[in-house]
Amino acid sequence: MSDWTREEMMTVAAARQLWDGCVCFVGIGLPSAACNLARLTHAPDVVLVYESGTLGTRPDVLPLSIGDGELADTAACVIPLPEVFSYLLQAGRVDVGFLGAAQVDRYGNLNSTVIGPYDAPKTRLPGAGGATEIAAHARQTFVMLKATPRSLVAQLDFRTSAGFLEGNGARARTTMRGAGPRTVITDFGVLKPLPQTDELHLSALFDGVTVEEARAATGWPLKVAASVDAITPPTPIELETLRALQARTREAHRRPCDFRLRRDSLQEPTVTNPHIKTPLPGPNARAMLARDLSVASPSYPRDYPFVMSHGRGTEVWDVDGNRFLDFVAGIAVCSTGHAHPKVVDAIKTAADKFLHVSSDYWHENMTRLTERLAELAPMGEPVMSFLCQSGTESVEGAIKLARYVTGRPRFIGFLGSFHGRTMGSLAFTSSKYTQQKGFAPTMPGVTHVPYPNPYRPLFAGADQGKAVLDYIRMLFERNVPASEVAAILIEPLQGEGGYLWPPEGFLAGLRTLCDEHGILLIFDEVQSGVGRTGRMWACEHSGVKPDIMTSAKGLGSGMPIGAIIAKKQIMEHWKRGAHGNTFGGNPLSCAAAIATLDLVQSEYAANAARVGEHFMGRLREMQRDYPCIGEVRGRGLMIGMELVENDAERTPARALCDRLVTRGYHNGLLLLACGRQHAAVHAATLDDHRRESTKRSACCATRSTRRCRARARETRCTSRRNSDSGCARPSWSATPSAWASSCCRRRWHPTASMPCWAGASRCWA
Repeated sequence: MSDWTREEMMTVAAARQLWDGCVCFVGIGLPSAACNLARLTHAPDVVLVYESGTLGTRPDVLPLSIGDGELADTAACVIPLPEVFSYLLQAGRVDVGFLGAAQVDRYGNLNSTVIGPYDAPKTRLPGAGGATEIAAHARQTFVMLKATPRSLVAQLDFRTSAGFLEGNGARARTTMRGAGPRTVITDFGVLKPLPQTDELHLSALFDGVTVEEARAATGWPLKVAASVDAITPPTPIELETLRALQARTREAHRRPCDFRLRRDSLQEPTVTNPHIKTPLPGPNARAMLARDLSVASPSYPRDYPFVMSHGRGTEVWDVDGNRFLDFVAGIAVCSTGHAHPKVVDAIKTAADKFLHVSSDYWHENMTRLTERLAELAPMGEPVMSFLCQSGTESVEGAIKLARYVTGRPRFIGFLGSFHGRTMGSLAFTSSKYTQQKGFAPTMPGVTHVPYPNPYRPLFAGADQGKAVLDYIRMLFERNVPASEVAAILIEPLQGEGGYLWPPEGFLAGLRTLCDEHGILLIFDEVQSGVGRTGRMWACEHSGVKPDIMTSAKGLGSGMPIGAIIAKKQIMEHWKRGAHGNTFGGNPLSCAAAIATLDLVQSEYAANAARVGEHFMGRLREMQRDYPCIGEVRGRGLMIGMELVENDAERTPARALCDRLVTRGYHNGLLLLACGRQHAAVHAATLDDHRRESTKRSACCATRSTRRCRARARETRCTSRRNSDSGCARPSWSATPSAWASSCCRRRWHPTASMPCWAGASRCWA
């Protein structure tokens, strides 16, 4: 006699269908139990979007329904269903739609509401909770239901899913994105569609259930797989976890709903902020998302549905007139702020003359820019530059140059690095496996070594920098002949890998190692350069001089431009035609870059150093109050704040960071996550607007966390604490005098001053 019920087995079997990191649209009831069970057992990073309209709820509490106080109390963010459907579903961001209480026919068609008898219904309707929308747009749909004459029927006349009675192809002709039900989990086993017709067939049975019982439970002549799998019974851990979830559900139903708490969670982010005028995304933004859906590649790593209208300085407006403080800046691109007048004037002046001539010829702005780069380069000797259009192109050129000059085929890169997505630079990129997944083989010959991280050491001993250098020497002795290594490519301050600053002496040791073996040292300053760290180039903090350096992003204040800057004795090896491009040295981009370098050199690099010191000081004050802030690190306005769980291992608090990023958007602050723990922050622009905005955000952050700590009376930073706390968001202005007249007036969520981002991030949910 088993110690589990069939309903428990069904819930466990459903939970096992999910994988770590998938974005799952969850129905209320058993699907919710299954998804929370998955999060508490084998898939802690499942992103749950509740059919009730709730994003990012805590995995240790089971939400019940949209009107339940337990749901509002545990929700990190609550938004109306139309926004969920228009962005998450229609934009194809949902990996799995997990439904219950649906009706399924033998062809995989779905229906969730029937008026009248099921054998002769008066009306079939799409479910009020959105089952049909989920079936139409989720990449794949799982259905979880008990086998009854009302749930399994031979044929439906309401077509919302895979088979459409005509087999494969009928669904595709409707332009639906989703794949329809790929799995139907019942209380006797699992049904899956046949590849030819999408007709459901029995693929797996629970322990003790026979094929005859399964046939009797369905309303059609059930087909059976040639080999029916046996589903492993629940483990003791699965049963214990599931029963604890069910007990919390029963307890929550006995408690009265706190509608006051729910009202605060719903309305405070939009009603009390005078700059957020519509629910997010607004109607114009939703219309843009719908237009984009059918014509734009789904590969863009978009994080939340912000649709920009215009920007000035450190602030941006969306197409519905909502005003945001921008801590993203085009992922560290808008170094002088949005639409800086001097940069715009330089572009206009260049545009009045000509738009393009190609790099086969000469023009003033192209030559002047290479002169400026020669003046500012950190090599300490004459340099030459090659102009291109992006960071990844500059990295491609740098590795081509290194291979051309040395005649060697191998390279050393660093784990956690991001150098671009073209095939050569992609071979070095290792901040997330998703960037390389599906594209192998990339350029051969790249060996990755750990980037030294004293906060999360991989090697024994206190000096992680020395340990990494010793590891590279061991590679040279055992696996990678130093005489075959053309170059070592490194970010002097690692960006998307988590805003890691290498230990003192590491870059100098790397320089010595390269010199010993005739290896070129390449610094990727695409993100860290052009004043972001408080100096023109991040490597200037260590005094280490590279042989080759790459630049892009902030170089053009938003215009597409990149540069390979190399010692003259290296670059002059390139012969005519050895490397080239069509759009490199574009006159408009060059004009923007010259103006940008002038502004950064004259004032904004120093401003970044000054404001960054102030900002880091305030973040460290927060760190004393909040154990979830594991470490604050960086230089200038390239600052990282790592969020951790309150445990001995300092487990990365990925879910907390994701919630903060999402809530920041709804409170008028644009953020992105980075690093293994998705918990790093960098400030957006280097101009005076950034200085005043950063001061105010850090000030409000300190007040907010202290108030939060007093209210929560907890030692652990949890989602409940963050949802209850507040931070006043002032009315930032373009002028310091106007800014000075604003103050912390109202409670506000803390996200405006606890940002977590730097590069591409996970789904905005």
